[in-house]
Amino acid sequence: MAPGPDQPLRRSPLSRAWVGACLLALYALTLFAPPPAQPQLPLPADAALLERLFPGVPWWWVLGRVACLLAGAALVATAARVPAPVRLVRRPTPPSPRPLLAWLAAALALAHAVLSLFVSFLTWRPAQIAYLLALPLPALLLWMATPRAATTRARAAMRRALPATALVLAAWCLWRTLAHLHSPRAATPIDLWLNFQWLLAALGDGRNLLVSTSQAGVPDTYMVFAGGPLMEQVGLPPSLTLIQAVHALWILASAALVASLGAASSGAAAAPVAAAVFLFSPLMLLSHLAPAPFGMLTFLSAALLVLLRRILAYGSPAAVAGFGMVAGVAVIYPHLTHLAAATSLVGMVSVLRRRPLPMAAIVTGTASFFAAVIPALPSLETLQAMNAEYLVRNWQWAGAEAVLLGQRSAHRVPDIAALIAGGRAGPFDIAIGGLLMPFAVPRTAMRLCGDALFDPLGTTLAAVGLAACALRWRRRGPMLALLAFALAFLPAAASSSTDRISLTRAIATPVMLAVLAGAGFQVLRTALAAPRALAAAVVVLVAGGGALLFDEVTPRLVAASAIELHVESLQENADASRALLLAQEADWYHEVEIAAYLPAKPLRVLVYDPETLAREQIGSRGELLMWSPALEEEVRIGRNLCPSFPQAALYVLEDRAGLGRAFAADLSGPAWTPSLPPSRWKRLTCAQAHELHSRY
Repeated sequence: MAPGPDQPLRRSPLSRAWVGACLLALYALTLFAPPPAQPQLPLPADAALLERLFPGVPWWWVLGRVACLLAGAALVATAARVPAPVRLVRRPTPPSPRPLLAWLAAALALAHAVLSLFVSFLTWRPAQIAYLLALPLPALLLWMATPRAATTRARAAMRRALPATALVLAAWCLWRTLAHLHSPRAATPIDLWLNFQWLLAALGDGRNLLVSTSQAGVPDTYMVFAGGPLMEQVGLPPSLTLIQAVHALWILASAALVASLGAASSGAAAAPVAAAVFLFSPLMLLSHLAPAPFGMLTFLSAALLVLLRRILAYGSPAAVAGFGMVAGVAVIYPHLTHLAAATSLVGMVSVLRRRPLPMAAIVTGTASFFAAVIPALPSLETLQAMNAEYLVRNWQWAGAEAVLLGQRSAHRVPDIAALIAGGRAGPFDIAIGGLLMPFAVPRTAMRLCGDALFDPLGTTLAAVGLAACALRWRRRGPMLALLAFALAFLPAAASSSTDRISLTRAIATPVMLAVLAGAGFQVLRTALAAPRALAAAVVVLVAGGGALLFDEVTPRLVAASAIELHVESLQENADASRALLLAQEADWYHEVEIAAYLPAKPLRVLVYDPETLAREQIGSRGELLMWSPALEEEVRIGRNLCPSFPQAALYVLEDRAGLGRAFAADLSGPAWTPSLPPSRWKRLTCAQAHELHSRY
């Protein structure tokens, strides 16, 4: 009989494991002492591969880190004689559900599927919400109709892991959600504010969310899961804070599923480690701040894998019904279509091979799948629009990012528009960048990302788990884990709408990377002959490392948007009430929405036009004006202010990386003090106004 995941296993001499651990530590520690920040400049046509993949970073630093990671993971994985780092053992078929309740669940699912043919007539918003919230009811009824099976080893491991996992979830909730209310950094992922803008538009025009789409191929049903329409029904005004709170709940639920996967497949000690790696990855810390529904997408990813595991291991009727519903919801979102389709295929093969499985469960799962899919089936025009949106369009990221962050004008310099639309990735750039994505990524300000998407220690543990699975790929558990991991980052390696990889298309990657990190922890613990209590130290190091990377290291590597600097400079500032943001006319900056919903107290906004100053629409002489470098580049606001307000004090605000700037002017004189460290701002007189645009 194979030893369990928590039992000590045979190991080779410790020297190999310790050498591997040192190499892994070298990979992790170098992320905290990275090369300095560099401006994102358009690349020359003859740029080398690594220069295209990781612009502004020395090639030897990237290759050295990745080489240490791969070598260290291989040494540790071969030092521990682990039969299966990820276990998937077939269990006896669970008890059959009570026939009457099982067929009642099937009838409810069939009625729901029939109703899906007429959802275009559900114009009443509460009816739309009820339709979506009713999707899990048949699976829940079938679960209630099934007698509880005997406790298995996997279930016992999950129970033992519950207290530690709950502590990790509670610590993340208190630390990250309360400490980052109204965080200015939420302003820099500027394009993700489109989701908030679409939500506001949907709440305003009363559209049918079951059949409408704001983005090509993405149904508006996610807005219900984001909480917006539910807030509308109870009389709450739209609020970024409430939307972020709902996202946090989805992220916590995802972490709970990730922990259950880790416990069931690698043992109880792996669960809190997997949860911490998931929660404190910079990608998920971004997901909590950004007003995009990434938390819901990671939950769907984790739910697909949890339910598929129960189908493969137990043939659970309730899991079959629940999987049909989750797959139906997931497959309609382009980020998860591939994962939902692949796991559905594996699940169907398992269901057909396993006998007996109650027909009521198959009917319930199939009907629930179609009830979720039918309202969102895309038309031919939608498919063409999706192709143009996700595959054909190819921005040059360096040009696009500078414009979207308000650092360069899209109109003043003739070649900016050409730079945005002129991105051309090399033949293998996206594929290679996608393969490297779990371990090394390009610095991307609009994703608050430095040199890694995941915390350093969690990444090393995942690499160990991945290597251990690769060494034992013929076994069922490791083989499925490798396939699931490949599916998770497939979208990043297969397509991109820019000349570099998309860091958010592969939104399922944090789920599988965290599960593999839990497996890697068990392998490392076995190789080093360490006690199980090592998990507590690893959790603390993962949480601290991920937070340090996201909160301190990354802001020193990438630029901040102008609007982020404005919001940050006014935090807890007595002069915030007299601030007036001069916004640009282009709607891709989202300055109006950010100023209204991100700060604790909304900022006043005036959309600037060339005659604004001449018409004296700004206000009194005591006004505190704020504007972006892009607007300064276009119309030289500082120079135009000074003839009318010679006593005005001009301000230059800088981010921590020294790459992003923003401007302000106190028309009454040098009375304002920004809420920034003294090293990050300077005050100018009107005689020094030329310094505002000296960079151009």
